Amino acid sequence: MPGVAHPEPDAVLAQSGEILVRANYRPVFGTFNTLIGLSEGMGDGADWHDLAAAVSVNDTASRVTIEFGADRTLNEVRLQADLNDTYLVTFSTNGKDFSDPWVVGPIQEGASLQTHQTPEGFSRTARFVRIAAVTGGGAYSFGRLDVVTEAGRPARAPG
Repeated sequence: MPGVAHPEPDAVLAQSGEILVRANYRPVFGTFNTLIGLSEGMGDGADWHDLAAAVSVNDTASRVTIEFGADRTLNEVRLQADLNDTYLVTFSTNGKDFSDPWVVGPIQEGASLQTHQTPEGFSRTARFVRIAAVTGGGAYSFGRLDVVTEAGRPARAPG
């Protein structure tokens, strides 16, 4: 895909209160505001390249890191992503050592953007969540990331 990939290490590209979105690339289309609910976004089935619904992931070396401002116990994570790709979501308390991967695999039914959800019983302690594309059609994108904390509250901007 054309675009400027990896312009600087983990530049802050969106913010809502204490939630920061950093990426090591500038997206070809879309905005990281969609990812954290600062812009409208759209539901499942929206085009994977719709400017109002998604933000591009330029290649498999591109990564996005969301910081919550403090450690949180995450009990549920939902990622709206292009349905025919595989993404790796990892977690960290220090922003350097990412582990405990959640593999977001392709979905066989539906169209374009689809919401993937962690399995029942999921629990991670993290201040940082990192998302990267692993394999797929070569044109990667995601819509929203929703995270539910131990208190049952979203650790994201309202939207």
